[in-house]
Amino acid sequence: MDMAIIDLAIKYNANTKWDSTGLFTVHYQEMFIDEKQPMLFRGRIYDIVKVDSCYVVQILDEREDADHNFLASVTITPQQFKEIYSGNKSTIGVFIIKVSKVTSSNPSIKADVKTVEAGEDRYGNSYTEDVSYTFMSDDEDRIITIFKGKLLDMRLVEI
Repeated sequence: MDMAIIDLAIKYNANTKWDSTGLFTVHYQEMFIDEKQPMLFRGRIYDIVKVDSCYVVQILDEREDADHNFLASVTITPQQFKEIYSGNKSTIGVFIIKVSKVTSSNPSIKADVKTVEAGEDRYGNSYTEDVSYTFMSDDEDRIITIFKGKLLDMRLVEI
């Protein structure tokens, strides 16, 4: 996989060190949109959605040492879609992306408990019970940067 990274980075003049700079979203916008520099993104495909005649692939950077999370949401052609499913390939790989939009969010799933009226017992007395639930919340300490764009090339790990 290391040779694939080097080959793709050279072929597309892609930025390979963007994820180690600890920048704000505006810096990514300048780097990839204003300067039109392709991005080399390492990650795992975790979802593909068909949109009209193309597909949108969700790729998550799953490194544990990152200071925050990165997600790439990229459009691929039907031919690129077939390449993902050809042969014995995993969903892990290296992706060259032409970024058209960069946003950020701080989503997290939280859990809480609330007390609700549960009904009446056989004597007509009302009673309550605790119900647990989850909800989405924005947290300052878990930011996710989302890159949207077009897939230029990719190399998936052989199984």
